[in-house]
Amino acid sequence: QVDFPLTFQVPSGFYSYNVQSSNGGPMVASDTSSVDFTGDEPDIPSLSGHTMRLDTPFRGGATLYFPNATPQQSAKYANWVGTYQTSGGQARTVRVPVATRSASISGLSGNTAYDVNFHLEGPSGRSSSTPTARYVTPAMAPTDPPATTSSYTVTVPYPEGQQGAVDVFLYRYDTASNAWVLRDTRLQAPQSQFPLEFEVPNGYYSYTVQAGNGGALLLGGTAPRGFSGDTADIPTLVGHSLVPAAPFRGRAMVYTPVATPEQRAKYTDWVGTYKTDGGQAQTVRVPLGTRSTTLDGLDGNTAYDFDFHLEGPSGRSSSTPTIRHQTPAVQPNSISVSYPGSDRGDVDVNLYRFDNANKAWVLEDSRRQQKQIDFPLTFEVPTGFYSYTVQERNGGASVNGGTVEFEFTDDKVDIPAIGIQTLTYDTPFRGGASISVPPVTPEQRAKYSDWVVTYQTSGGQEETMIIPIDTPNTRLAGLSGDSVYNFNVRLQGPSGQSAPAPAIQHRTPALVVAPTIPPV
Repeated sequence: QVDFPLTFQVPSGFYSYNVQSSNGGPMVASDTSSVDFTGDEPDIPSLSGHTMRLDTPFRGGATLYFPNATPQQSAKYANWVGTYQTSGGQARTVRVPVATRSASISGLSGNTAYDVNFHLEGPSGRSSSTPTARYVTPAMAPTDPPATTSSYTVTVPYPEGQQGAVDVFLYRYDTASNAWVLRDTRLQAPQSQFPLEFEVPNGYYSYTVQAGNGGALLLGGTAPRGFSGDTADIPTLVGHSLVPAAPFRGRAMVYTPVATPEQRAKYTDWVGTYKTDGGQAQTVRVPLGTRSTTLDGLDGNTAYDFDFHLEGPSGRSSSTPTIRHQTPAVQPNSISVSYPGSDRGDVDVNLYRFDNANKAWVLEDSRRQQKQIDFPLTFEVPTGFYSYTVQERNGGASVNGGTVEFEFTDDKVDIPAIGIQTLTYDTPFRGGASISVPPVTPEQRAKYSDWVVTYQTSGGQEETMIIPIDTPNTRLAGLSGDSVYNFNVRLQGPSGQSAPAPAIQHRTPALVVAPTIPPV
């Protein structure tokens, strides 16, 4: 200890160090250090977070703790593969999902050195391997009397209605740490291998059958084998599932596990915890009598680790095993805009989003001089309240439009939109026109009485008109020829004014000069 801290002088590169108890004892510290290294680190796992703890008394069993995967590694790879072997002996492997922290192994020899390393595997292949750690097992402890080492079988059936390979996880409850420990796993097990049978010593076991790559939980069960303890404080994942909404836009239905009668008598709530690898944990509390609740704000193409525990007046239970669910890709919201009726030539399309913070419409997208064959136009947008306009090109007279909302829960009574607004010029045009104001909703009609219409040329004088809310057409006079006018409209009533509707530009035609009548 007096020699620490140790300092190593090294050239640039990617380094990993391990601090281990002498003579093949437990790993006590490990970390990585990058010195001007520009390679792809997600493909280079280290032993950081790994150790191996031998059972006490030692009879060939141990708990293998897997390294900590970085967020980038969790996003790229699905499984850890641990390899352990004696010098010159046959290698044995254990494969677990990348979020799994530990797994039980058995059949180790006494007074033997084992070399252990790990690599990551996923759809795109495998990573490089970690450094190799060496562990030395102690001498075998004497065997207990047969009564305490009876062998049992846990049988896992194939889930009804399912087709294809599935992932099976078997957990054993560790009464010393009051936590579930992954005992065995069978990834991508085909239907022909079922029912699966696991030979186990006495204990409390739980199994889950899950669709591959973090899919739905298809089946779960418990298996007390020679276990006489109180299971009221030991919840399992039986009955739990996560069902992403379709189309998926961040929402999913989470089903809590099923509580036993003993648990229902002792506890009042389920508390679910979920998080991404390396992310901040979020919780959801559900009364015991409630089977499901909605989660919002989930990311797409993301792995979430879920576990549950029970809470009540007397405290909380232990946690269920952790299960990893993979969300699907987010399906964008889609707005489809049709061509406005009969042939009007090329048109301009504007899409607006209501900015709730500033209480104003913001131009989100614009498509100029669109031909009829270009329609319907499609816009992919996030959640929100949208308004679109279709206008004869270059500020033409006629405007069609509509509104679309996606998970917008605020009150829209104060948010007018451009439904249909038409400016009809006199023929011949000598500065006169007729304007129709947008339609209103019943809620807006109950709150407001008038439209306030403001229009002006660029750099010109502003004109304002008050138009009763149900007036179909209103006359305008004094408009200049061949000029662009900006029109803004908002609602007003006894309680004040609404937010403005999106602004519209209209271009007037050239003025027609009145004919001169010669004197008689």
